[in-house]
Amino acid sequence: MECIDRNIRRESLRRLGSLPTYGWSFFEQICNRNSELIKRNDSVFNLERIDDTVLSICAVSSEPKNLVEARVLLNQLWLYLKKYLFFEGNESFESTLPSLDDSSFCRIFPSSAKCVPAILSAMLCLSKQHKEIAVDVISFSESIIKTFKSIINEEVADSMSLTLRRIFYASHLSFFLNEFARSCEEMSDENICLWIIDVCTDILSFDVLPQQKLSANSLFIQPSPYYQGYGLKYFLYISSISALVNAATSLWLGNCALFWDIGRSRPSSPEEKVYSSQFQALLTLSEKILSKSYTSKLQGQVSVPCRLFFVLALKLAILGSAYVGFIPNVYCEWIDLSLQNISDDPETLPHLIDIMASLACVFPAQLQFAIIRLRFIAIYAPRDTKDPVIYAKLASRKLAHLFNYSSKDAAITSIYQLANLLSPLDTADSFFSLSREHMNMEGFAHPSHEIPVSTLPIYLNVIDSGREIALLVNDEKIHGLAISLLVQKFSRNFDSRVSAQMICALADISIKANERNFFILIQFYSIQHKMLTKQVDEELALAILQSRRLIASGTEPHSSKRLDLLKSLLEEIIQVGFVRATPSDQLSGYFTVLVYAIKALSCCIDQISWETLPKDENYPSLFRDMWLTIVLNRFRFSVDISETLRPELEQIACNSPLLVFEDFGNNFESNLELNTVLRSHIEHSVLSRIKSELTTIVDVDLRSLSASEICFLSAVLLLEGLRCKTGRISALVEYLSDFTLCSSHLPPFIRAIALHNLPIFVDSLFRVKRLHRKNIKEIQELLCLCCHRIDSVRRLALECTTFVMHSLPHLLGTAEVLYSTLELLTLLWKARNEECYNQYIPKLQYCSPKLNLTIVLSDIYDAREKVLSEFKTNATDWIQVSSRSIPRQIKNLLQSYLADFEDIDDLELVELGRSLAVEIGIKIPSFDYENRVVSSFGNWIPDFSSEFMADYTTRQRYAQENVVLDTEGDMSSDKADLLLSQKHKLFEQNLTLLNDLENDYKQRKPVSSLKLRNNIRKAASHAVQESTYLFSILTRKIIRIPFIEFNQKSIKLGVNLWNWMMNEVPIFSSYIVLNIIRNWKNEIMREKRGFFSTMKVKSPLALPMTYSPTERSSMISYKDKLSSQMIPHLLLLELMSGIFEGLWFNDRQNAIIIVQFMAFVLKKMSSLEFARNALARELHFKFISFGFKIAENLLNTLLGSRFYNLCLDAALCWFTETPGWTYGADKLNVSTEISIMRNLCGKMENTLSQYPLKGSTIKKQKLLIILLKNEMYRLFTWITPVAHGRNLVMTEPIPDTYSSSSTITSEMLRLAWKISPAIVLYIPKRFIEPSLVDMVTSFILADPASCLHYDVAMDYLFEKYPNGDFPLDRKYLFYWDPIYPVNGPVLFKPKIRWNPQLLQYTVRSMESYPVSVMFFYVPQIVQSLRYDTMGYAESFILEASEVSQLFAHQILWNMKANLYKDESATVPDSIKPILDHVMDKMVASLSGDDKSFYEREFFFFNEVTSISGKLKPFIRKSKPEKKAKIDEEMRQIKLDVGVYLPSNPDGVVVGIDRKSGKPLQSHAKAPFMATFKIQKEKVINPDPEEEAINGEEGNTAHQKQSYEVWQSAIFKVGDDCRQDVLALQLIAIFKNIFNSVGLDVYLFPYRVTATNPGCGVIDVLPNCISRDMLGREAVNGLYDYFITKFGGEESIAFQKARSNFIQSMAAYSVITYLLQFKDRHNGNIMIDDQGHILHIDFGFIFDIAPGGITFESAPFKLTQEMIAVMGGNNKSQPFQWFQELCVKAFLASRPYAKSICQAVEIMLESSLPCFKGQLSITHTLERFALDMNERQAANHMLSLIDHSYNNKRTLMYDQFQKATNGIPY
Repeated sequence: MECIDRNIRRESLRRLGSLPTYGWSFFEQICNRNSELIKRNDSVFNLERIDDTVLSICAVSSEPKNLVEARVLLNQLWLYLKKYLFFEGNESFESTLPSLDDSSFCRIFPSSAKCVPAILSAMLCLSKQHKEIAVDVISFSESIIKTFKSIINEEVADSMSLTLRRIFYASHLSFFLNEFARSCEEMSDENICLWIIDVCTDILSFDVLPQQKLSANSLFIQPSPYYQGYGLKYFLYISSISALVNAATSLWLGNCALFWDIGRSRPSSPEEKVYSSQFQALLTLSEKILSKSYTSKLQGQVSVPCRLFFVLALKLAILGSAYVGFIPNVYCEWIDLSLQNISDDPETLPHLIDIMASLACVFPAQLQFAIIRLRFIAIYAPRDTKDPVIYAKLASRKLAHLFNYSSKDAAITSIYQLANLLSPLDTADSFFSLSREHMNMEGFAHPSHEIPVSTLPIYLNVIDSGREIALLVNDEKIHGLAISLLVQKFSRNFDSRVSAQMICALADISIKANERNFFILIQFYSIQHKMLTKQVDEELALAILQSRRLIASGTEPHSSKRLDLLKSLLEEIIQVGFVRATPSDQLSGYFTVLVYAIKALSCCIDQISWETLPKDENYPSLFRDMWLTIVLNRFRFSVDISETLRPELEQIACNSPLLVFEDFGNNFESNLELNTVLRSHIEHSVLSRIKSELTTIVDVDLRSLSASEICFLSAVLLLEGLRCKTGRISALVEYLSDFTLCSSHLPPFIRAIALHNLPIFVDSLFRVKRLHRKNIKEIQELLCLCCHRIDSVRRLALECTTFVMHSLPHLLGTAEVLYSTLELLTLLWKARNEECYNQYIPKLQYCSPKLNLTIVLSDIYDAREKVLSEFKTNATDWIQVSSRSIPRQIKNLLQSYLADFEDIDDLELVELGRSLAVEIGIKIPSFDYENRVVSSFGNWIPDFSSEFMADYTTRQRYAQENVVLDTEGDMSSDKADLLLSQKHKLFEQNLTLLNDLENDYKQRKPVSSLKLRNNIRKAASHAVQESTYLFSILTRKIIRIPFIEFNQKSIKLGVNLWNWMMNEVPIFSSYIVLNIIRNWKNEIMREKRGFFSTMKVKSPLALPMTYSPTERSSMISYKDKLSSQMIPHLLLLELMSGIFEGLWFNDRQNAIIIVQFMAFVLKKMSSLEFARNALARELHFKFISFGFKIAENLLNTLLGSRFYNLCLDAALCWFTETPGWTYGADKLNVSTEISIMRNLCGKMENTLSQYPLKGSTIKKQKLLIILLKNEMYRLFTWITPVAHGRNLVMTEPIPDTYSSSSTITSEMLRLAWKISPAIVLYIPKRFIEPSLVDMVTSFILADPASCLHYDVAMDYLFEKYPNGDFPLDRKYLFYWDPIYPVNGPVLFKPKIRWNPQLLQYTVRSMESYPVSVMFFYVPQIVQSLRYDTMGYAESFILEASEVSQLFAHQILWNMKANLYKDESATVPDSIKPILDHVMDKMVASLSGDDKSFYEREFFFFNEVTSISGKLKPFIRKSKPEKKAKIDEEMRQIKLDVGVYLPSNPDGVVVGIDRKSGKPLQSHAKAPFMATFKIQKEKVINPDPEEEAINGEEGNTAHQKQSYEVWQSAIFKVGDDCRQDVLALQLIAIFKNIFNSVGLDVYLFPYRVTATNPGCGVIDVLPNCISRDMLGREAVNGLYDYFITKFGGEESIAFQKARSNFIQSMAAYSVITYLLQFKDRHNGNIMIDDQGHILHIDFGFIFDIAPGGITFESAPFKLTQEMIAVMGGNNKSQPFQWFQELCVKAFLASRPYAKSICQAVEIMLESSLPCFKGQLSITHTLERFALDMNERQAANHMLSLIDHSYNNKRTLMYDQFQKATNGIPY
């Protein structure tokens, strides 16, 4: 061991002792062996050889140990302590030192002096951990000290040997006392503290080192820093008094710092004085020591001043006084005595400061005494550059704590007093001296106080003291005061060191200051720094730099303070560098300031990401100007700044933004010419050198460029060159993504700069020994840019990346780089595949959370295809190049990438990245890539796939977590028992894991996917090794647990595991299948939602209609939720379908189990106990397909025919609903459904030809085939709405013949009726065959009881008998399911023969819906009163009004609006008497709270609307006068509790913007607009499925949250709003219809409420601007507006806005055609801030047009500017999206055409001018083209689009509006 370095040996032994268990046992063995060697060595051993062992044991003892280990360590330490002290014996010791000669002392003393204190410290550490150890330590120490004393004072003849021995032990006695003093700082053991007090008291009370016994009392054996320069005796006494103070403090408080460190806690006298006797004795001892006789005697003995000893004794006296609660006055005199000549005894100052601070805390009467003296020390304390302790700071910190405990005003006073001392005088002589009066500190001027002559240390002390007080007195005002005073006192007349100190002090304070004061300071720094340009002061400049660095390091990277500093530095650099025409001899100041500012900026910008800088602070502009400034100043000085400050500039470059402009409106050249820095005069010499550098570096022609452009390119070259040297080039590529730059002629130059910097970037990577995280991130950024949506960016990125990968092929040997390449391929594939799943609103941003990759792609699918193709080609090349260089590494990484696969969270298993990994991996040999030759035969090109897969398989085996027990070889009994024990233990562990999982799921605790996967896999791996019984226990749980959760993740995991288990243990397959089916069946039986639920999704006409914008998020949530309910069944069905064939031939019994289960499923489906929404179509027909697959095997058996018919019945039951489309834009899913149905048809036709079937079976089968073909035809039309447009061919075309129903016979319908009447009832909805309607009607009349639950039957009855005189028993009307609310009011019309039963059925239907649903149909309900001869409508209104006051109010307002036919309320309507009668009854029925609510609401609203009447006298006055009148009236409105706006009944008005009144343009009326604060409620996390099934009431149990919005409303008087009400009502119905199929269109039916004849309230569309206003703002067109507002066409914002425009344009276009909206000039078309187009003002709809002239003959408005936004022509993808969405919206609307017309029909006699009698209804129905099939209707809609496309009549109408009304277009 001697050959090993001592430090290494010591550290190794220490670490061994720190290790638990095995490490400690080895450590103990080593220690015991060493101690045995020592014990056997009777002679004096070599102390130096065991130093490292002893110090290691001491180090281990300082760590936490248990009592046993502590005992071991204590025994070792005790052994070594005795050896180092040369003691023998156990209780009474004898010294072996006399046996040594005198020369040995100098050899042994250093080791002893080093180890003895360490041993003692270790023993005290152990005693702190265990009280039992403390007792032993006291015993040991007491024996040793007793021996020390006896040896020192023994009465023998003096000799040199005896003297040296006394010195040796006296020294170690002082070591002991000094260690006691140090250890007692945190000693809480009472016994040790009391023992130390006794020992030290004894030493200080008696003369331990008598002069006659120790002649060499002031000498040590050899010089040592341990003694701090004291004599031995003095050091002994100093150690004793220190130990006494610390032990006494710890005895009292447990920690001596708690008394003296008043910043931690405020000391006070204890209430219970437990140790009174001890502290009283200490007081007596301290007073004895402080007596003159004692001090004189001690000073005579040690021959040095004893000031430190005196102060420590005073400290002990203050401590004792604080404990007993009394302080003698003499103590204050002693303190003043100690303060004399403080410069001579600086070591006493820390103790004096502690004394005065604690004295002031314990005795508040002494506070002022302490403050005066602490302030004196803070000013006049000596300063020594060699002494790290600054006493002024210590004193000022104590002052600050006292101010915190007493008064902040005292702190303010002290800061003012300190600041007043900072006054530089005029002359040089007076500068270095201060008058005596100026320094007098409030009467404390002891005659002996010597004031220093030099003011420099005083000034420095004052600044330090002010800083400390300001920092520690945590008060914002004091921070501000300190900053303000120091800034005011700052002067260049000070010594530069004083100025620098002030600058640094300000920096310290600024970090805690508020933002206002911080900003003042930052500006102060900037001003002072810029002044240095005229007069250079290096020390001051350095101080400002250090201060700025301090601020940067002391503030958070993106905090407001750091950003203020950043902004100030940027502006300073720009301002300093902006100075022109400065003589060369005066440039040094500018150079210095610029250099120091740049250095400060490099620190300030650290960790600041420019992407996260506030957008409104214009930081990019500042950075751009800063770099331009540096470029223009590079060649002004004698040295190049960019070379001098290269490290700093590289740091700045790393965090600088691109030097581009954010303004889309101006072109790039204009922005450069207007730039502040470049607009000034550029020196010709500078420009010439810039040109020369550019020409030399970049081989481009600069003659076409302006000076500004040249400077810009130079700045880019400098910035990006520096950035490339730090290993980043992606930023340079990103320049080409800037729209304005790309529109200039600079891109070729940017590309040239990039290619020039490319080798620099490669070199920076080459010099890196190992890729750091930032290097990997940069390469990932570059790879992401290779997928950029902009061609120029992508091409440059691909070129750069190819160069890098070819130059450094080892880069792909880094896992993150290779994985990123493959992961990006997968993302690009998903993005391209988006057209199949989400065609119209494609996802633009794609992320890989695993690698933190993000790419943003175009919404044009051809562009995505191009990106994918290019990246795949290049990625393949990069990987192949790397595989030639590092084949084994690439191969391993590819295998690792394939192995790292999360198979639980995603059903999409097609990943291009993995496919490419396999494709390349099988071509890579393990070694010798270039020379490997493989033979080829049989027309097969060989590869290395077998080797690749073998390696991959081996790798997977090694990676398995499973524990496989070794049962091979000789199995002895012991080994067998061990194996059984291990198996049982594993079984118990896995069973516990499964039980825990099961309990967590049952208790609804969250369980992560990873936990589920790991635990259940472990259990499955063990189960296959167990016996039958134990296997069954585990397997039951392995199967049951996924079914408890029953979601996509759990069932997918389960299916994979169950498949694996059946392969591993085939004999248990039947048991596994049986348990799967049992659990599946249980899940089906208890399923309340999902596929097997009986809940029926309501028609969009039965759900509440809302006046709100389309919310796509709710549609997505609904689709995701329902899809997630179907997927588990799909996975299980695929599992059963996959294993059935094998079981049928190999395990018939198990197969029969599946058959029985399928029979159970088919029976539930035949009983209509399954979901029939569009999202369940695939699962339904997959069940049917599997049923037919089973039936093929059963047809030759007795069970076969029955099972086959069961399949037919279940299949036909799909058609028991209104024919639906799909939900959303998932083309791939629809194609799958078509394929399934096509195969079903093929199977049935094949079965018909192969097996003899019954006639009834054949008829059912034929009917099913007809219906399936029709379903396929409809779905194919839906996914290919534009037959010759852009369509992904995913399935074979469906012929038109599939839409025919000619072969349907009455016998087929009769058989279907037996299965379910609903099949027959909905067949006419699929086919345009009048004969079918007649047949179905006959079935209804023949068996009405079977139709009671189908409201659709009523449609056929009313169609056959429009007058309602049905030839059936009317008692059935009392039981028939209600019709939709929209169909109810029209039944009151005279054309239907009034009969009580039919009217009662109508009212019952209306009453069956919640008031929230009927609320929407208030206009129709009011009109029904016109025909209510029997009072049923009146009765409904009165009863509903009692249920809902809001409903009652809306009815009242609508009734008032319908009293008169004209706007001026002069021509009464015929319905007026009825309405008056009903209104009187309604108002009379109100009482209590309802009446009060009614009065409050109507009074509030009348107050608001009365403003319009009061405004009429001001009609011809100016707008400001009108505005003033409105504001005056708004101020007088009283806001009452609970009132609301009629247009917002779902919210309460809680505030009014009384200055928001705005008069609107009108010639004879006085409409105005005002804004109100509305409080509404929304459901938190609503359930989309509940809303679809139950409507609004479905979410009543959910928690609601209140929120407030500001809503502007227009109040009209003299304008009939009822027509707008009807139009927006119909738009809301269309919105529900579109939402019901998940159509990606957008509508915003805003609220309009008619409240009186010619009066109404109209909600203002938020964040919108009319197209008219855009024209008035000189916007050339919509396309230009979109470019200006959202950016270039390649920008994501533009593409999102364009998508929004298309969605809204399609919806409004279809509705405009169907409802014949006219007067579509640009004043009635709005654009919101997201790009949606919205229509307003529906004064001309249905059969009227402006002026009666049909200018607008086009179906809808589709002008050239609209086409430009949607791609520019009808061949572009966006325009094709518009076409497809129009077709789909039209197709989705047609099934509800009659209901929509019925909502209008009841309004025909309402005196609205838009109707021409029943003809209006006829024309509306004709526009729905109900006589066409789906494909014909789609083509019809396309012809309407073609007719509207840039229609000239539309253009003429816009021109007419401009000419007549000044509306631009």
